[in-house]
Amino acid sequence: MELEFCFDFPLDHCAWAHCIQRIDVEQLHFAHASISMTFRNGRCKGESVQTLTNKLLSGETQVEDIPALVGVQDPHGKVFIVSGNRRLFALKAFADQLPKEGAQCVKASTLLVSLSDMHLFPQSFLPAVWKPSPVMMVAAQP
Repeated sequence: MELEFCFDFPLDHCAWAHCIQRIDVEQLHFAHASISMTFRNGRCKGESVQTLTNKLLSGETQVEDIPALVGVQDPHGKVFIVSGNRRLFALKAFADQLPKEGAQCVKASTLLVSLSDMHLFPQSFLPAVWKPSPVMMVAAQP
């Protein structure tokens, strides 16, 4: 699987690749209060988030083709996406539009890091302005 983060940096050889899990998008939470509806980086640069949703719905793009998200897991198990919120939005919109009867959950490849290990994670893989949100910090308290 190709791993691609906010700056199109391939991480196939990354020491963190073992942390990738396929997680139901309903279990993933946005780490940002708002997102731009246009991709700024990566293979979708310049495209709208709706375009990715449409490609998923038409079958032109498969869920497995979407680069891994980066998630931080708080001590209670809640996962916040710190890199890939636009992709997560498209995946959630795709999941919402699938037929409910007999539908399988949509699972996104997610590089999962615990909040306590974030200081070990290469900061260059995260958006330059990322810092734990107040929501994440409250959730991380025992």
